[in-house]
Amino acid sequence: MDEIIKQNNNETNNNNGMNNNNETNNETNNNETNNETNNNKINNNNEMNNNNEMNNKKNIDNDMDSTIDTLTTQQAKIILKILSGDSVLILGKAGTGKSWIINTIKKIVKNTNQNKIVSVCSTTGLSALNIEGSTINSFCGIGICEDPVNVIIAKIKRRRKIIEQIKSTDILILDEISMLSCKTFDIINEVFQQVLYSKLPFGGKQLIFIGDFYQLSPIIKDDKKKLNDNSLYCFESELFKKVFNKDNTIILNTVFRQTDKRYLQIINNIRNCKLTKDNIKLLRSRIVKDPESISKNIIRLHPLIRQVTEENNTRLAELPGKEYKFEAEFYGDNDLVYELKKQYASKDINIIKFKIGARVMLNVNLSLDLGLVNGSMGTIIQFIDGLKIIKEETNKKEMNKEEANKKEINKEEINKEEKNNEEKNKEEKNNEKTNKEEKNNEKTNKKEINKEEINKKEINNEETNKKEINKGEKNKEEKNKDITSDDIINNSIDVFQNVGMAKRFIIVVKFDNGVIQYLEKYPRELKQDIRNQNGIITTKRAIAKQFPLILAYSLSIHKSQGQTLEKALISIENCFAYGQVYVALSRVKTLDGLYLYDFNSNQIKTSQKVIDFYDDLYDEINKQSEESEKNNDEENKKNNDEKDNSGNNDDDDCKN
Repeated sequence: MDEIIKQNNNETNNNNGMNNNNETNNETNNNETNNETNNNKINNNNEMNNNNEMNNKKNIDNDMDSTIDTLTTQQAKIILKILSGDSVLILGKAGTGKSWIINTIKKIVKNTNQNKIVSVCSTTGLSALNIEGSTINSFCGIGICEDPVNVIIAKIKRRRKIIEQIKSTDILILDEISMLSCKTFDIINEVFQQVLYSKLPFGGKQLIFIGDFYQLSPIIKDDKKKLNDNSLYCFESELFKKVFNKDNTIILNTVFRQTDKRYLQIINNIRNCKLTKDNIKLLRSRIVKDPESISKNIIRLHPLIRQVTEENNTRLAELPGKEYKFEAEFYGDNDLVYELKKQYASKDINIIKFKIGARVMLNVNLSLDLGLVNGSMGTIIQFIDGLKIIKEETNKKEMNKEEANKKEINKEEINKEEKNNEEKNKEEKNNEKTNKEEKNNEKTNKKEINKEEINKKEINNEETNKKEINKGEKNKEEKNKDITSDDIINNSIDVFQNVGMAKRFIIVVKFDNGVIQYLEKYPRELKQDIRNQNGIITTKRAIAKQFPLILAYSLSIHKSQGQTLEKALISIENCFAYGQVYVALSRVKTLDGLYLYDFNSNQIKTSQKVIDFYDDLYDEINKQSEESEKNNDEENKKNNDEKDNSGNNDDDDCKN
């Protein structure tokens, strides 16, 4: 695999003549970007990023080796095709690691050829945020595609930045293609052709399209038009069939999310709209008669946004205490900031509201080692505003009892301290008397006595310090044995004074896996590389900062796409879109973690067009595999015949 990557690296370098002066270009690139950036915050973040990049380069070979070693056969095939310059269509069921393969592609392309510019896009703001990309509509400047094509293109040609980023792109990655309509696909193609003055599909750019057509379908305002439209999906475009043939289509079959084979079979049957009686019986056994009896810690999934909003607001209002509002911060390139703001608005995280005790969900992969990934659930146990600890609120009676107990304990401690002080004072007075007597009696030995007293004091100080240190170490050991939220509350001020966090706002979350995590506003970066006429690459950047949490009493099925959930209570009664039930149920890892408000198999909607598309695809793949097997058999036969003939000739030579 390493040899193939090196070979492809050399080939791509030879094909890009205008980028021969790589190192000098990159240096001028860094200087230009620093000069063009006026925002101090973005400069600081860029410096941090550059330092991280320098550190990462030291381990680049190890990272490449470890990444390659973890690839499945299908994933390795994808990488080989991409490095060869082929366009690739990647299809995969829910939970097959499609988002992971996007990040892997970016990493490997960057490491094998740094002159290649990879532009990452998605069909929705929600999914674009998850992969650190832009929406395809924003990237191409096509808006919502309501205007005629010629009007759209005329507007784009007046936007220099759109033209620059299209021209600079070498590889276009597009995620969630199930939501890309045929109309939008054709418009994007025409925009690329017009901007690049090329009749080749997408102006000759390399394309990597990723998704699953069995999942959520393109959004069209008129539902009747959606169900009757003869060209709803992008695969219905004639151009799509030319760009993505059977040879460059790869299907990911290995599901990593579900390990429960029984539940995985049910999900696959929902996907294909082929539920058995046993499947239906099992699903109905998961219906909850009294939803209120299910723990509020289990998230609810609903098909309608209004249901989600109502439930989240109700649950938050039920909690006692003050409500805290947090606004996202944006800075950097104006165009990219505008794009980030739209993405945050689509995910409802531009402004978030929490209270102590609120159920929340992590919306980033924070730490795989700690099990803190996108979809991890937890509860807010405290806020830290500078050095002010905002504790979890309890009942007034309990608070009064605790305060009374604390007062009694404090009184006892004060009395003990006073007694100790009195005894110390007595001892000091006695010492003074003895000292006076000694001074009067032994005037000649004053200096020696003073020295001895000083030494004694120093020894006493050392002993007291040792005792205090030992006490501190014992306390630390006891605390480390069983760390609780109370321990965190009691020690937070000391911790944050030591690490210089006194002026920051922290949310402390206890996750369901037992991990207690301090969370600050999390930075997400959106960047776009631009290559000028001289081949010099500059990078535009924007950063958004927000706490990586969402309120998680309820979530819409659309916004759950891409999430992995341990448990969920799901309503499918009002499911209206193709693939919506499949998306909802495939979020949950096991059948035991699935709870249903209701279940009616008639709510499962799968487009016949999608079924036919996959059937044709599998038929063609099977034919190709059969043909390749036949060819292999024929080649083996020829090789065997040649060996037999050569063997006979050798025998004749020996006889002669």
